[in-house]
Amino acid sequence: MSVHVCISPLKASEVVAAKRRQFPEYVIDAFNTLILQRIAKGTATFTQDEAIALILHKAEQAVVKPPTRQEIFDLGYLNVEEVYYMEGWDVRYDSPDRDQAFTPYFTFKIRDQKK
Repeated sequence: MSVHVCISPLKASEVVAAKRRQFPEYVIDAFNTLILQRIAKGTATFTQDEAIALILHKAEQAVVKPPTRQEIFDLGYLNVEEVYYMEGWDVRYDSPDRDQAFTPYFTFKIRDQKK
């Protein structure tokens, strides 16, 4: 006799909750801090290196073993666009193409709520 388990389709609200849990508190704290420090006229811009440095600092403050720079990339800790979008932000991550030379950066812009 086999047992059948009824699996329901994934709800959007479950995805939102799961995405939020993907990030340790110190990662979100680092991004929130940078946004608050840089916000002007509804937009905040800061470099990838600034985000990484603050993530490492916040992890140390949280008395946890800080991830390495490579672990920050491997664990997707910089991939915050979707969770901030769900909270009313348009997030853009810009990085150079092969023929360009500039420091990668994030731009957080408050979304127009009238749309």
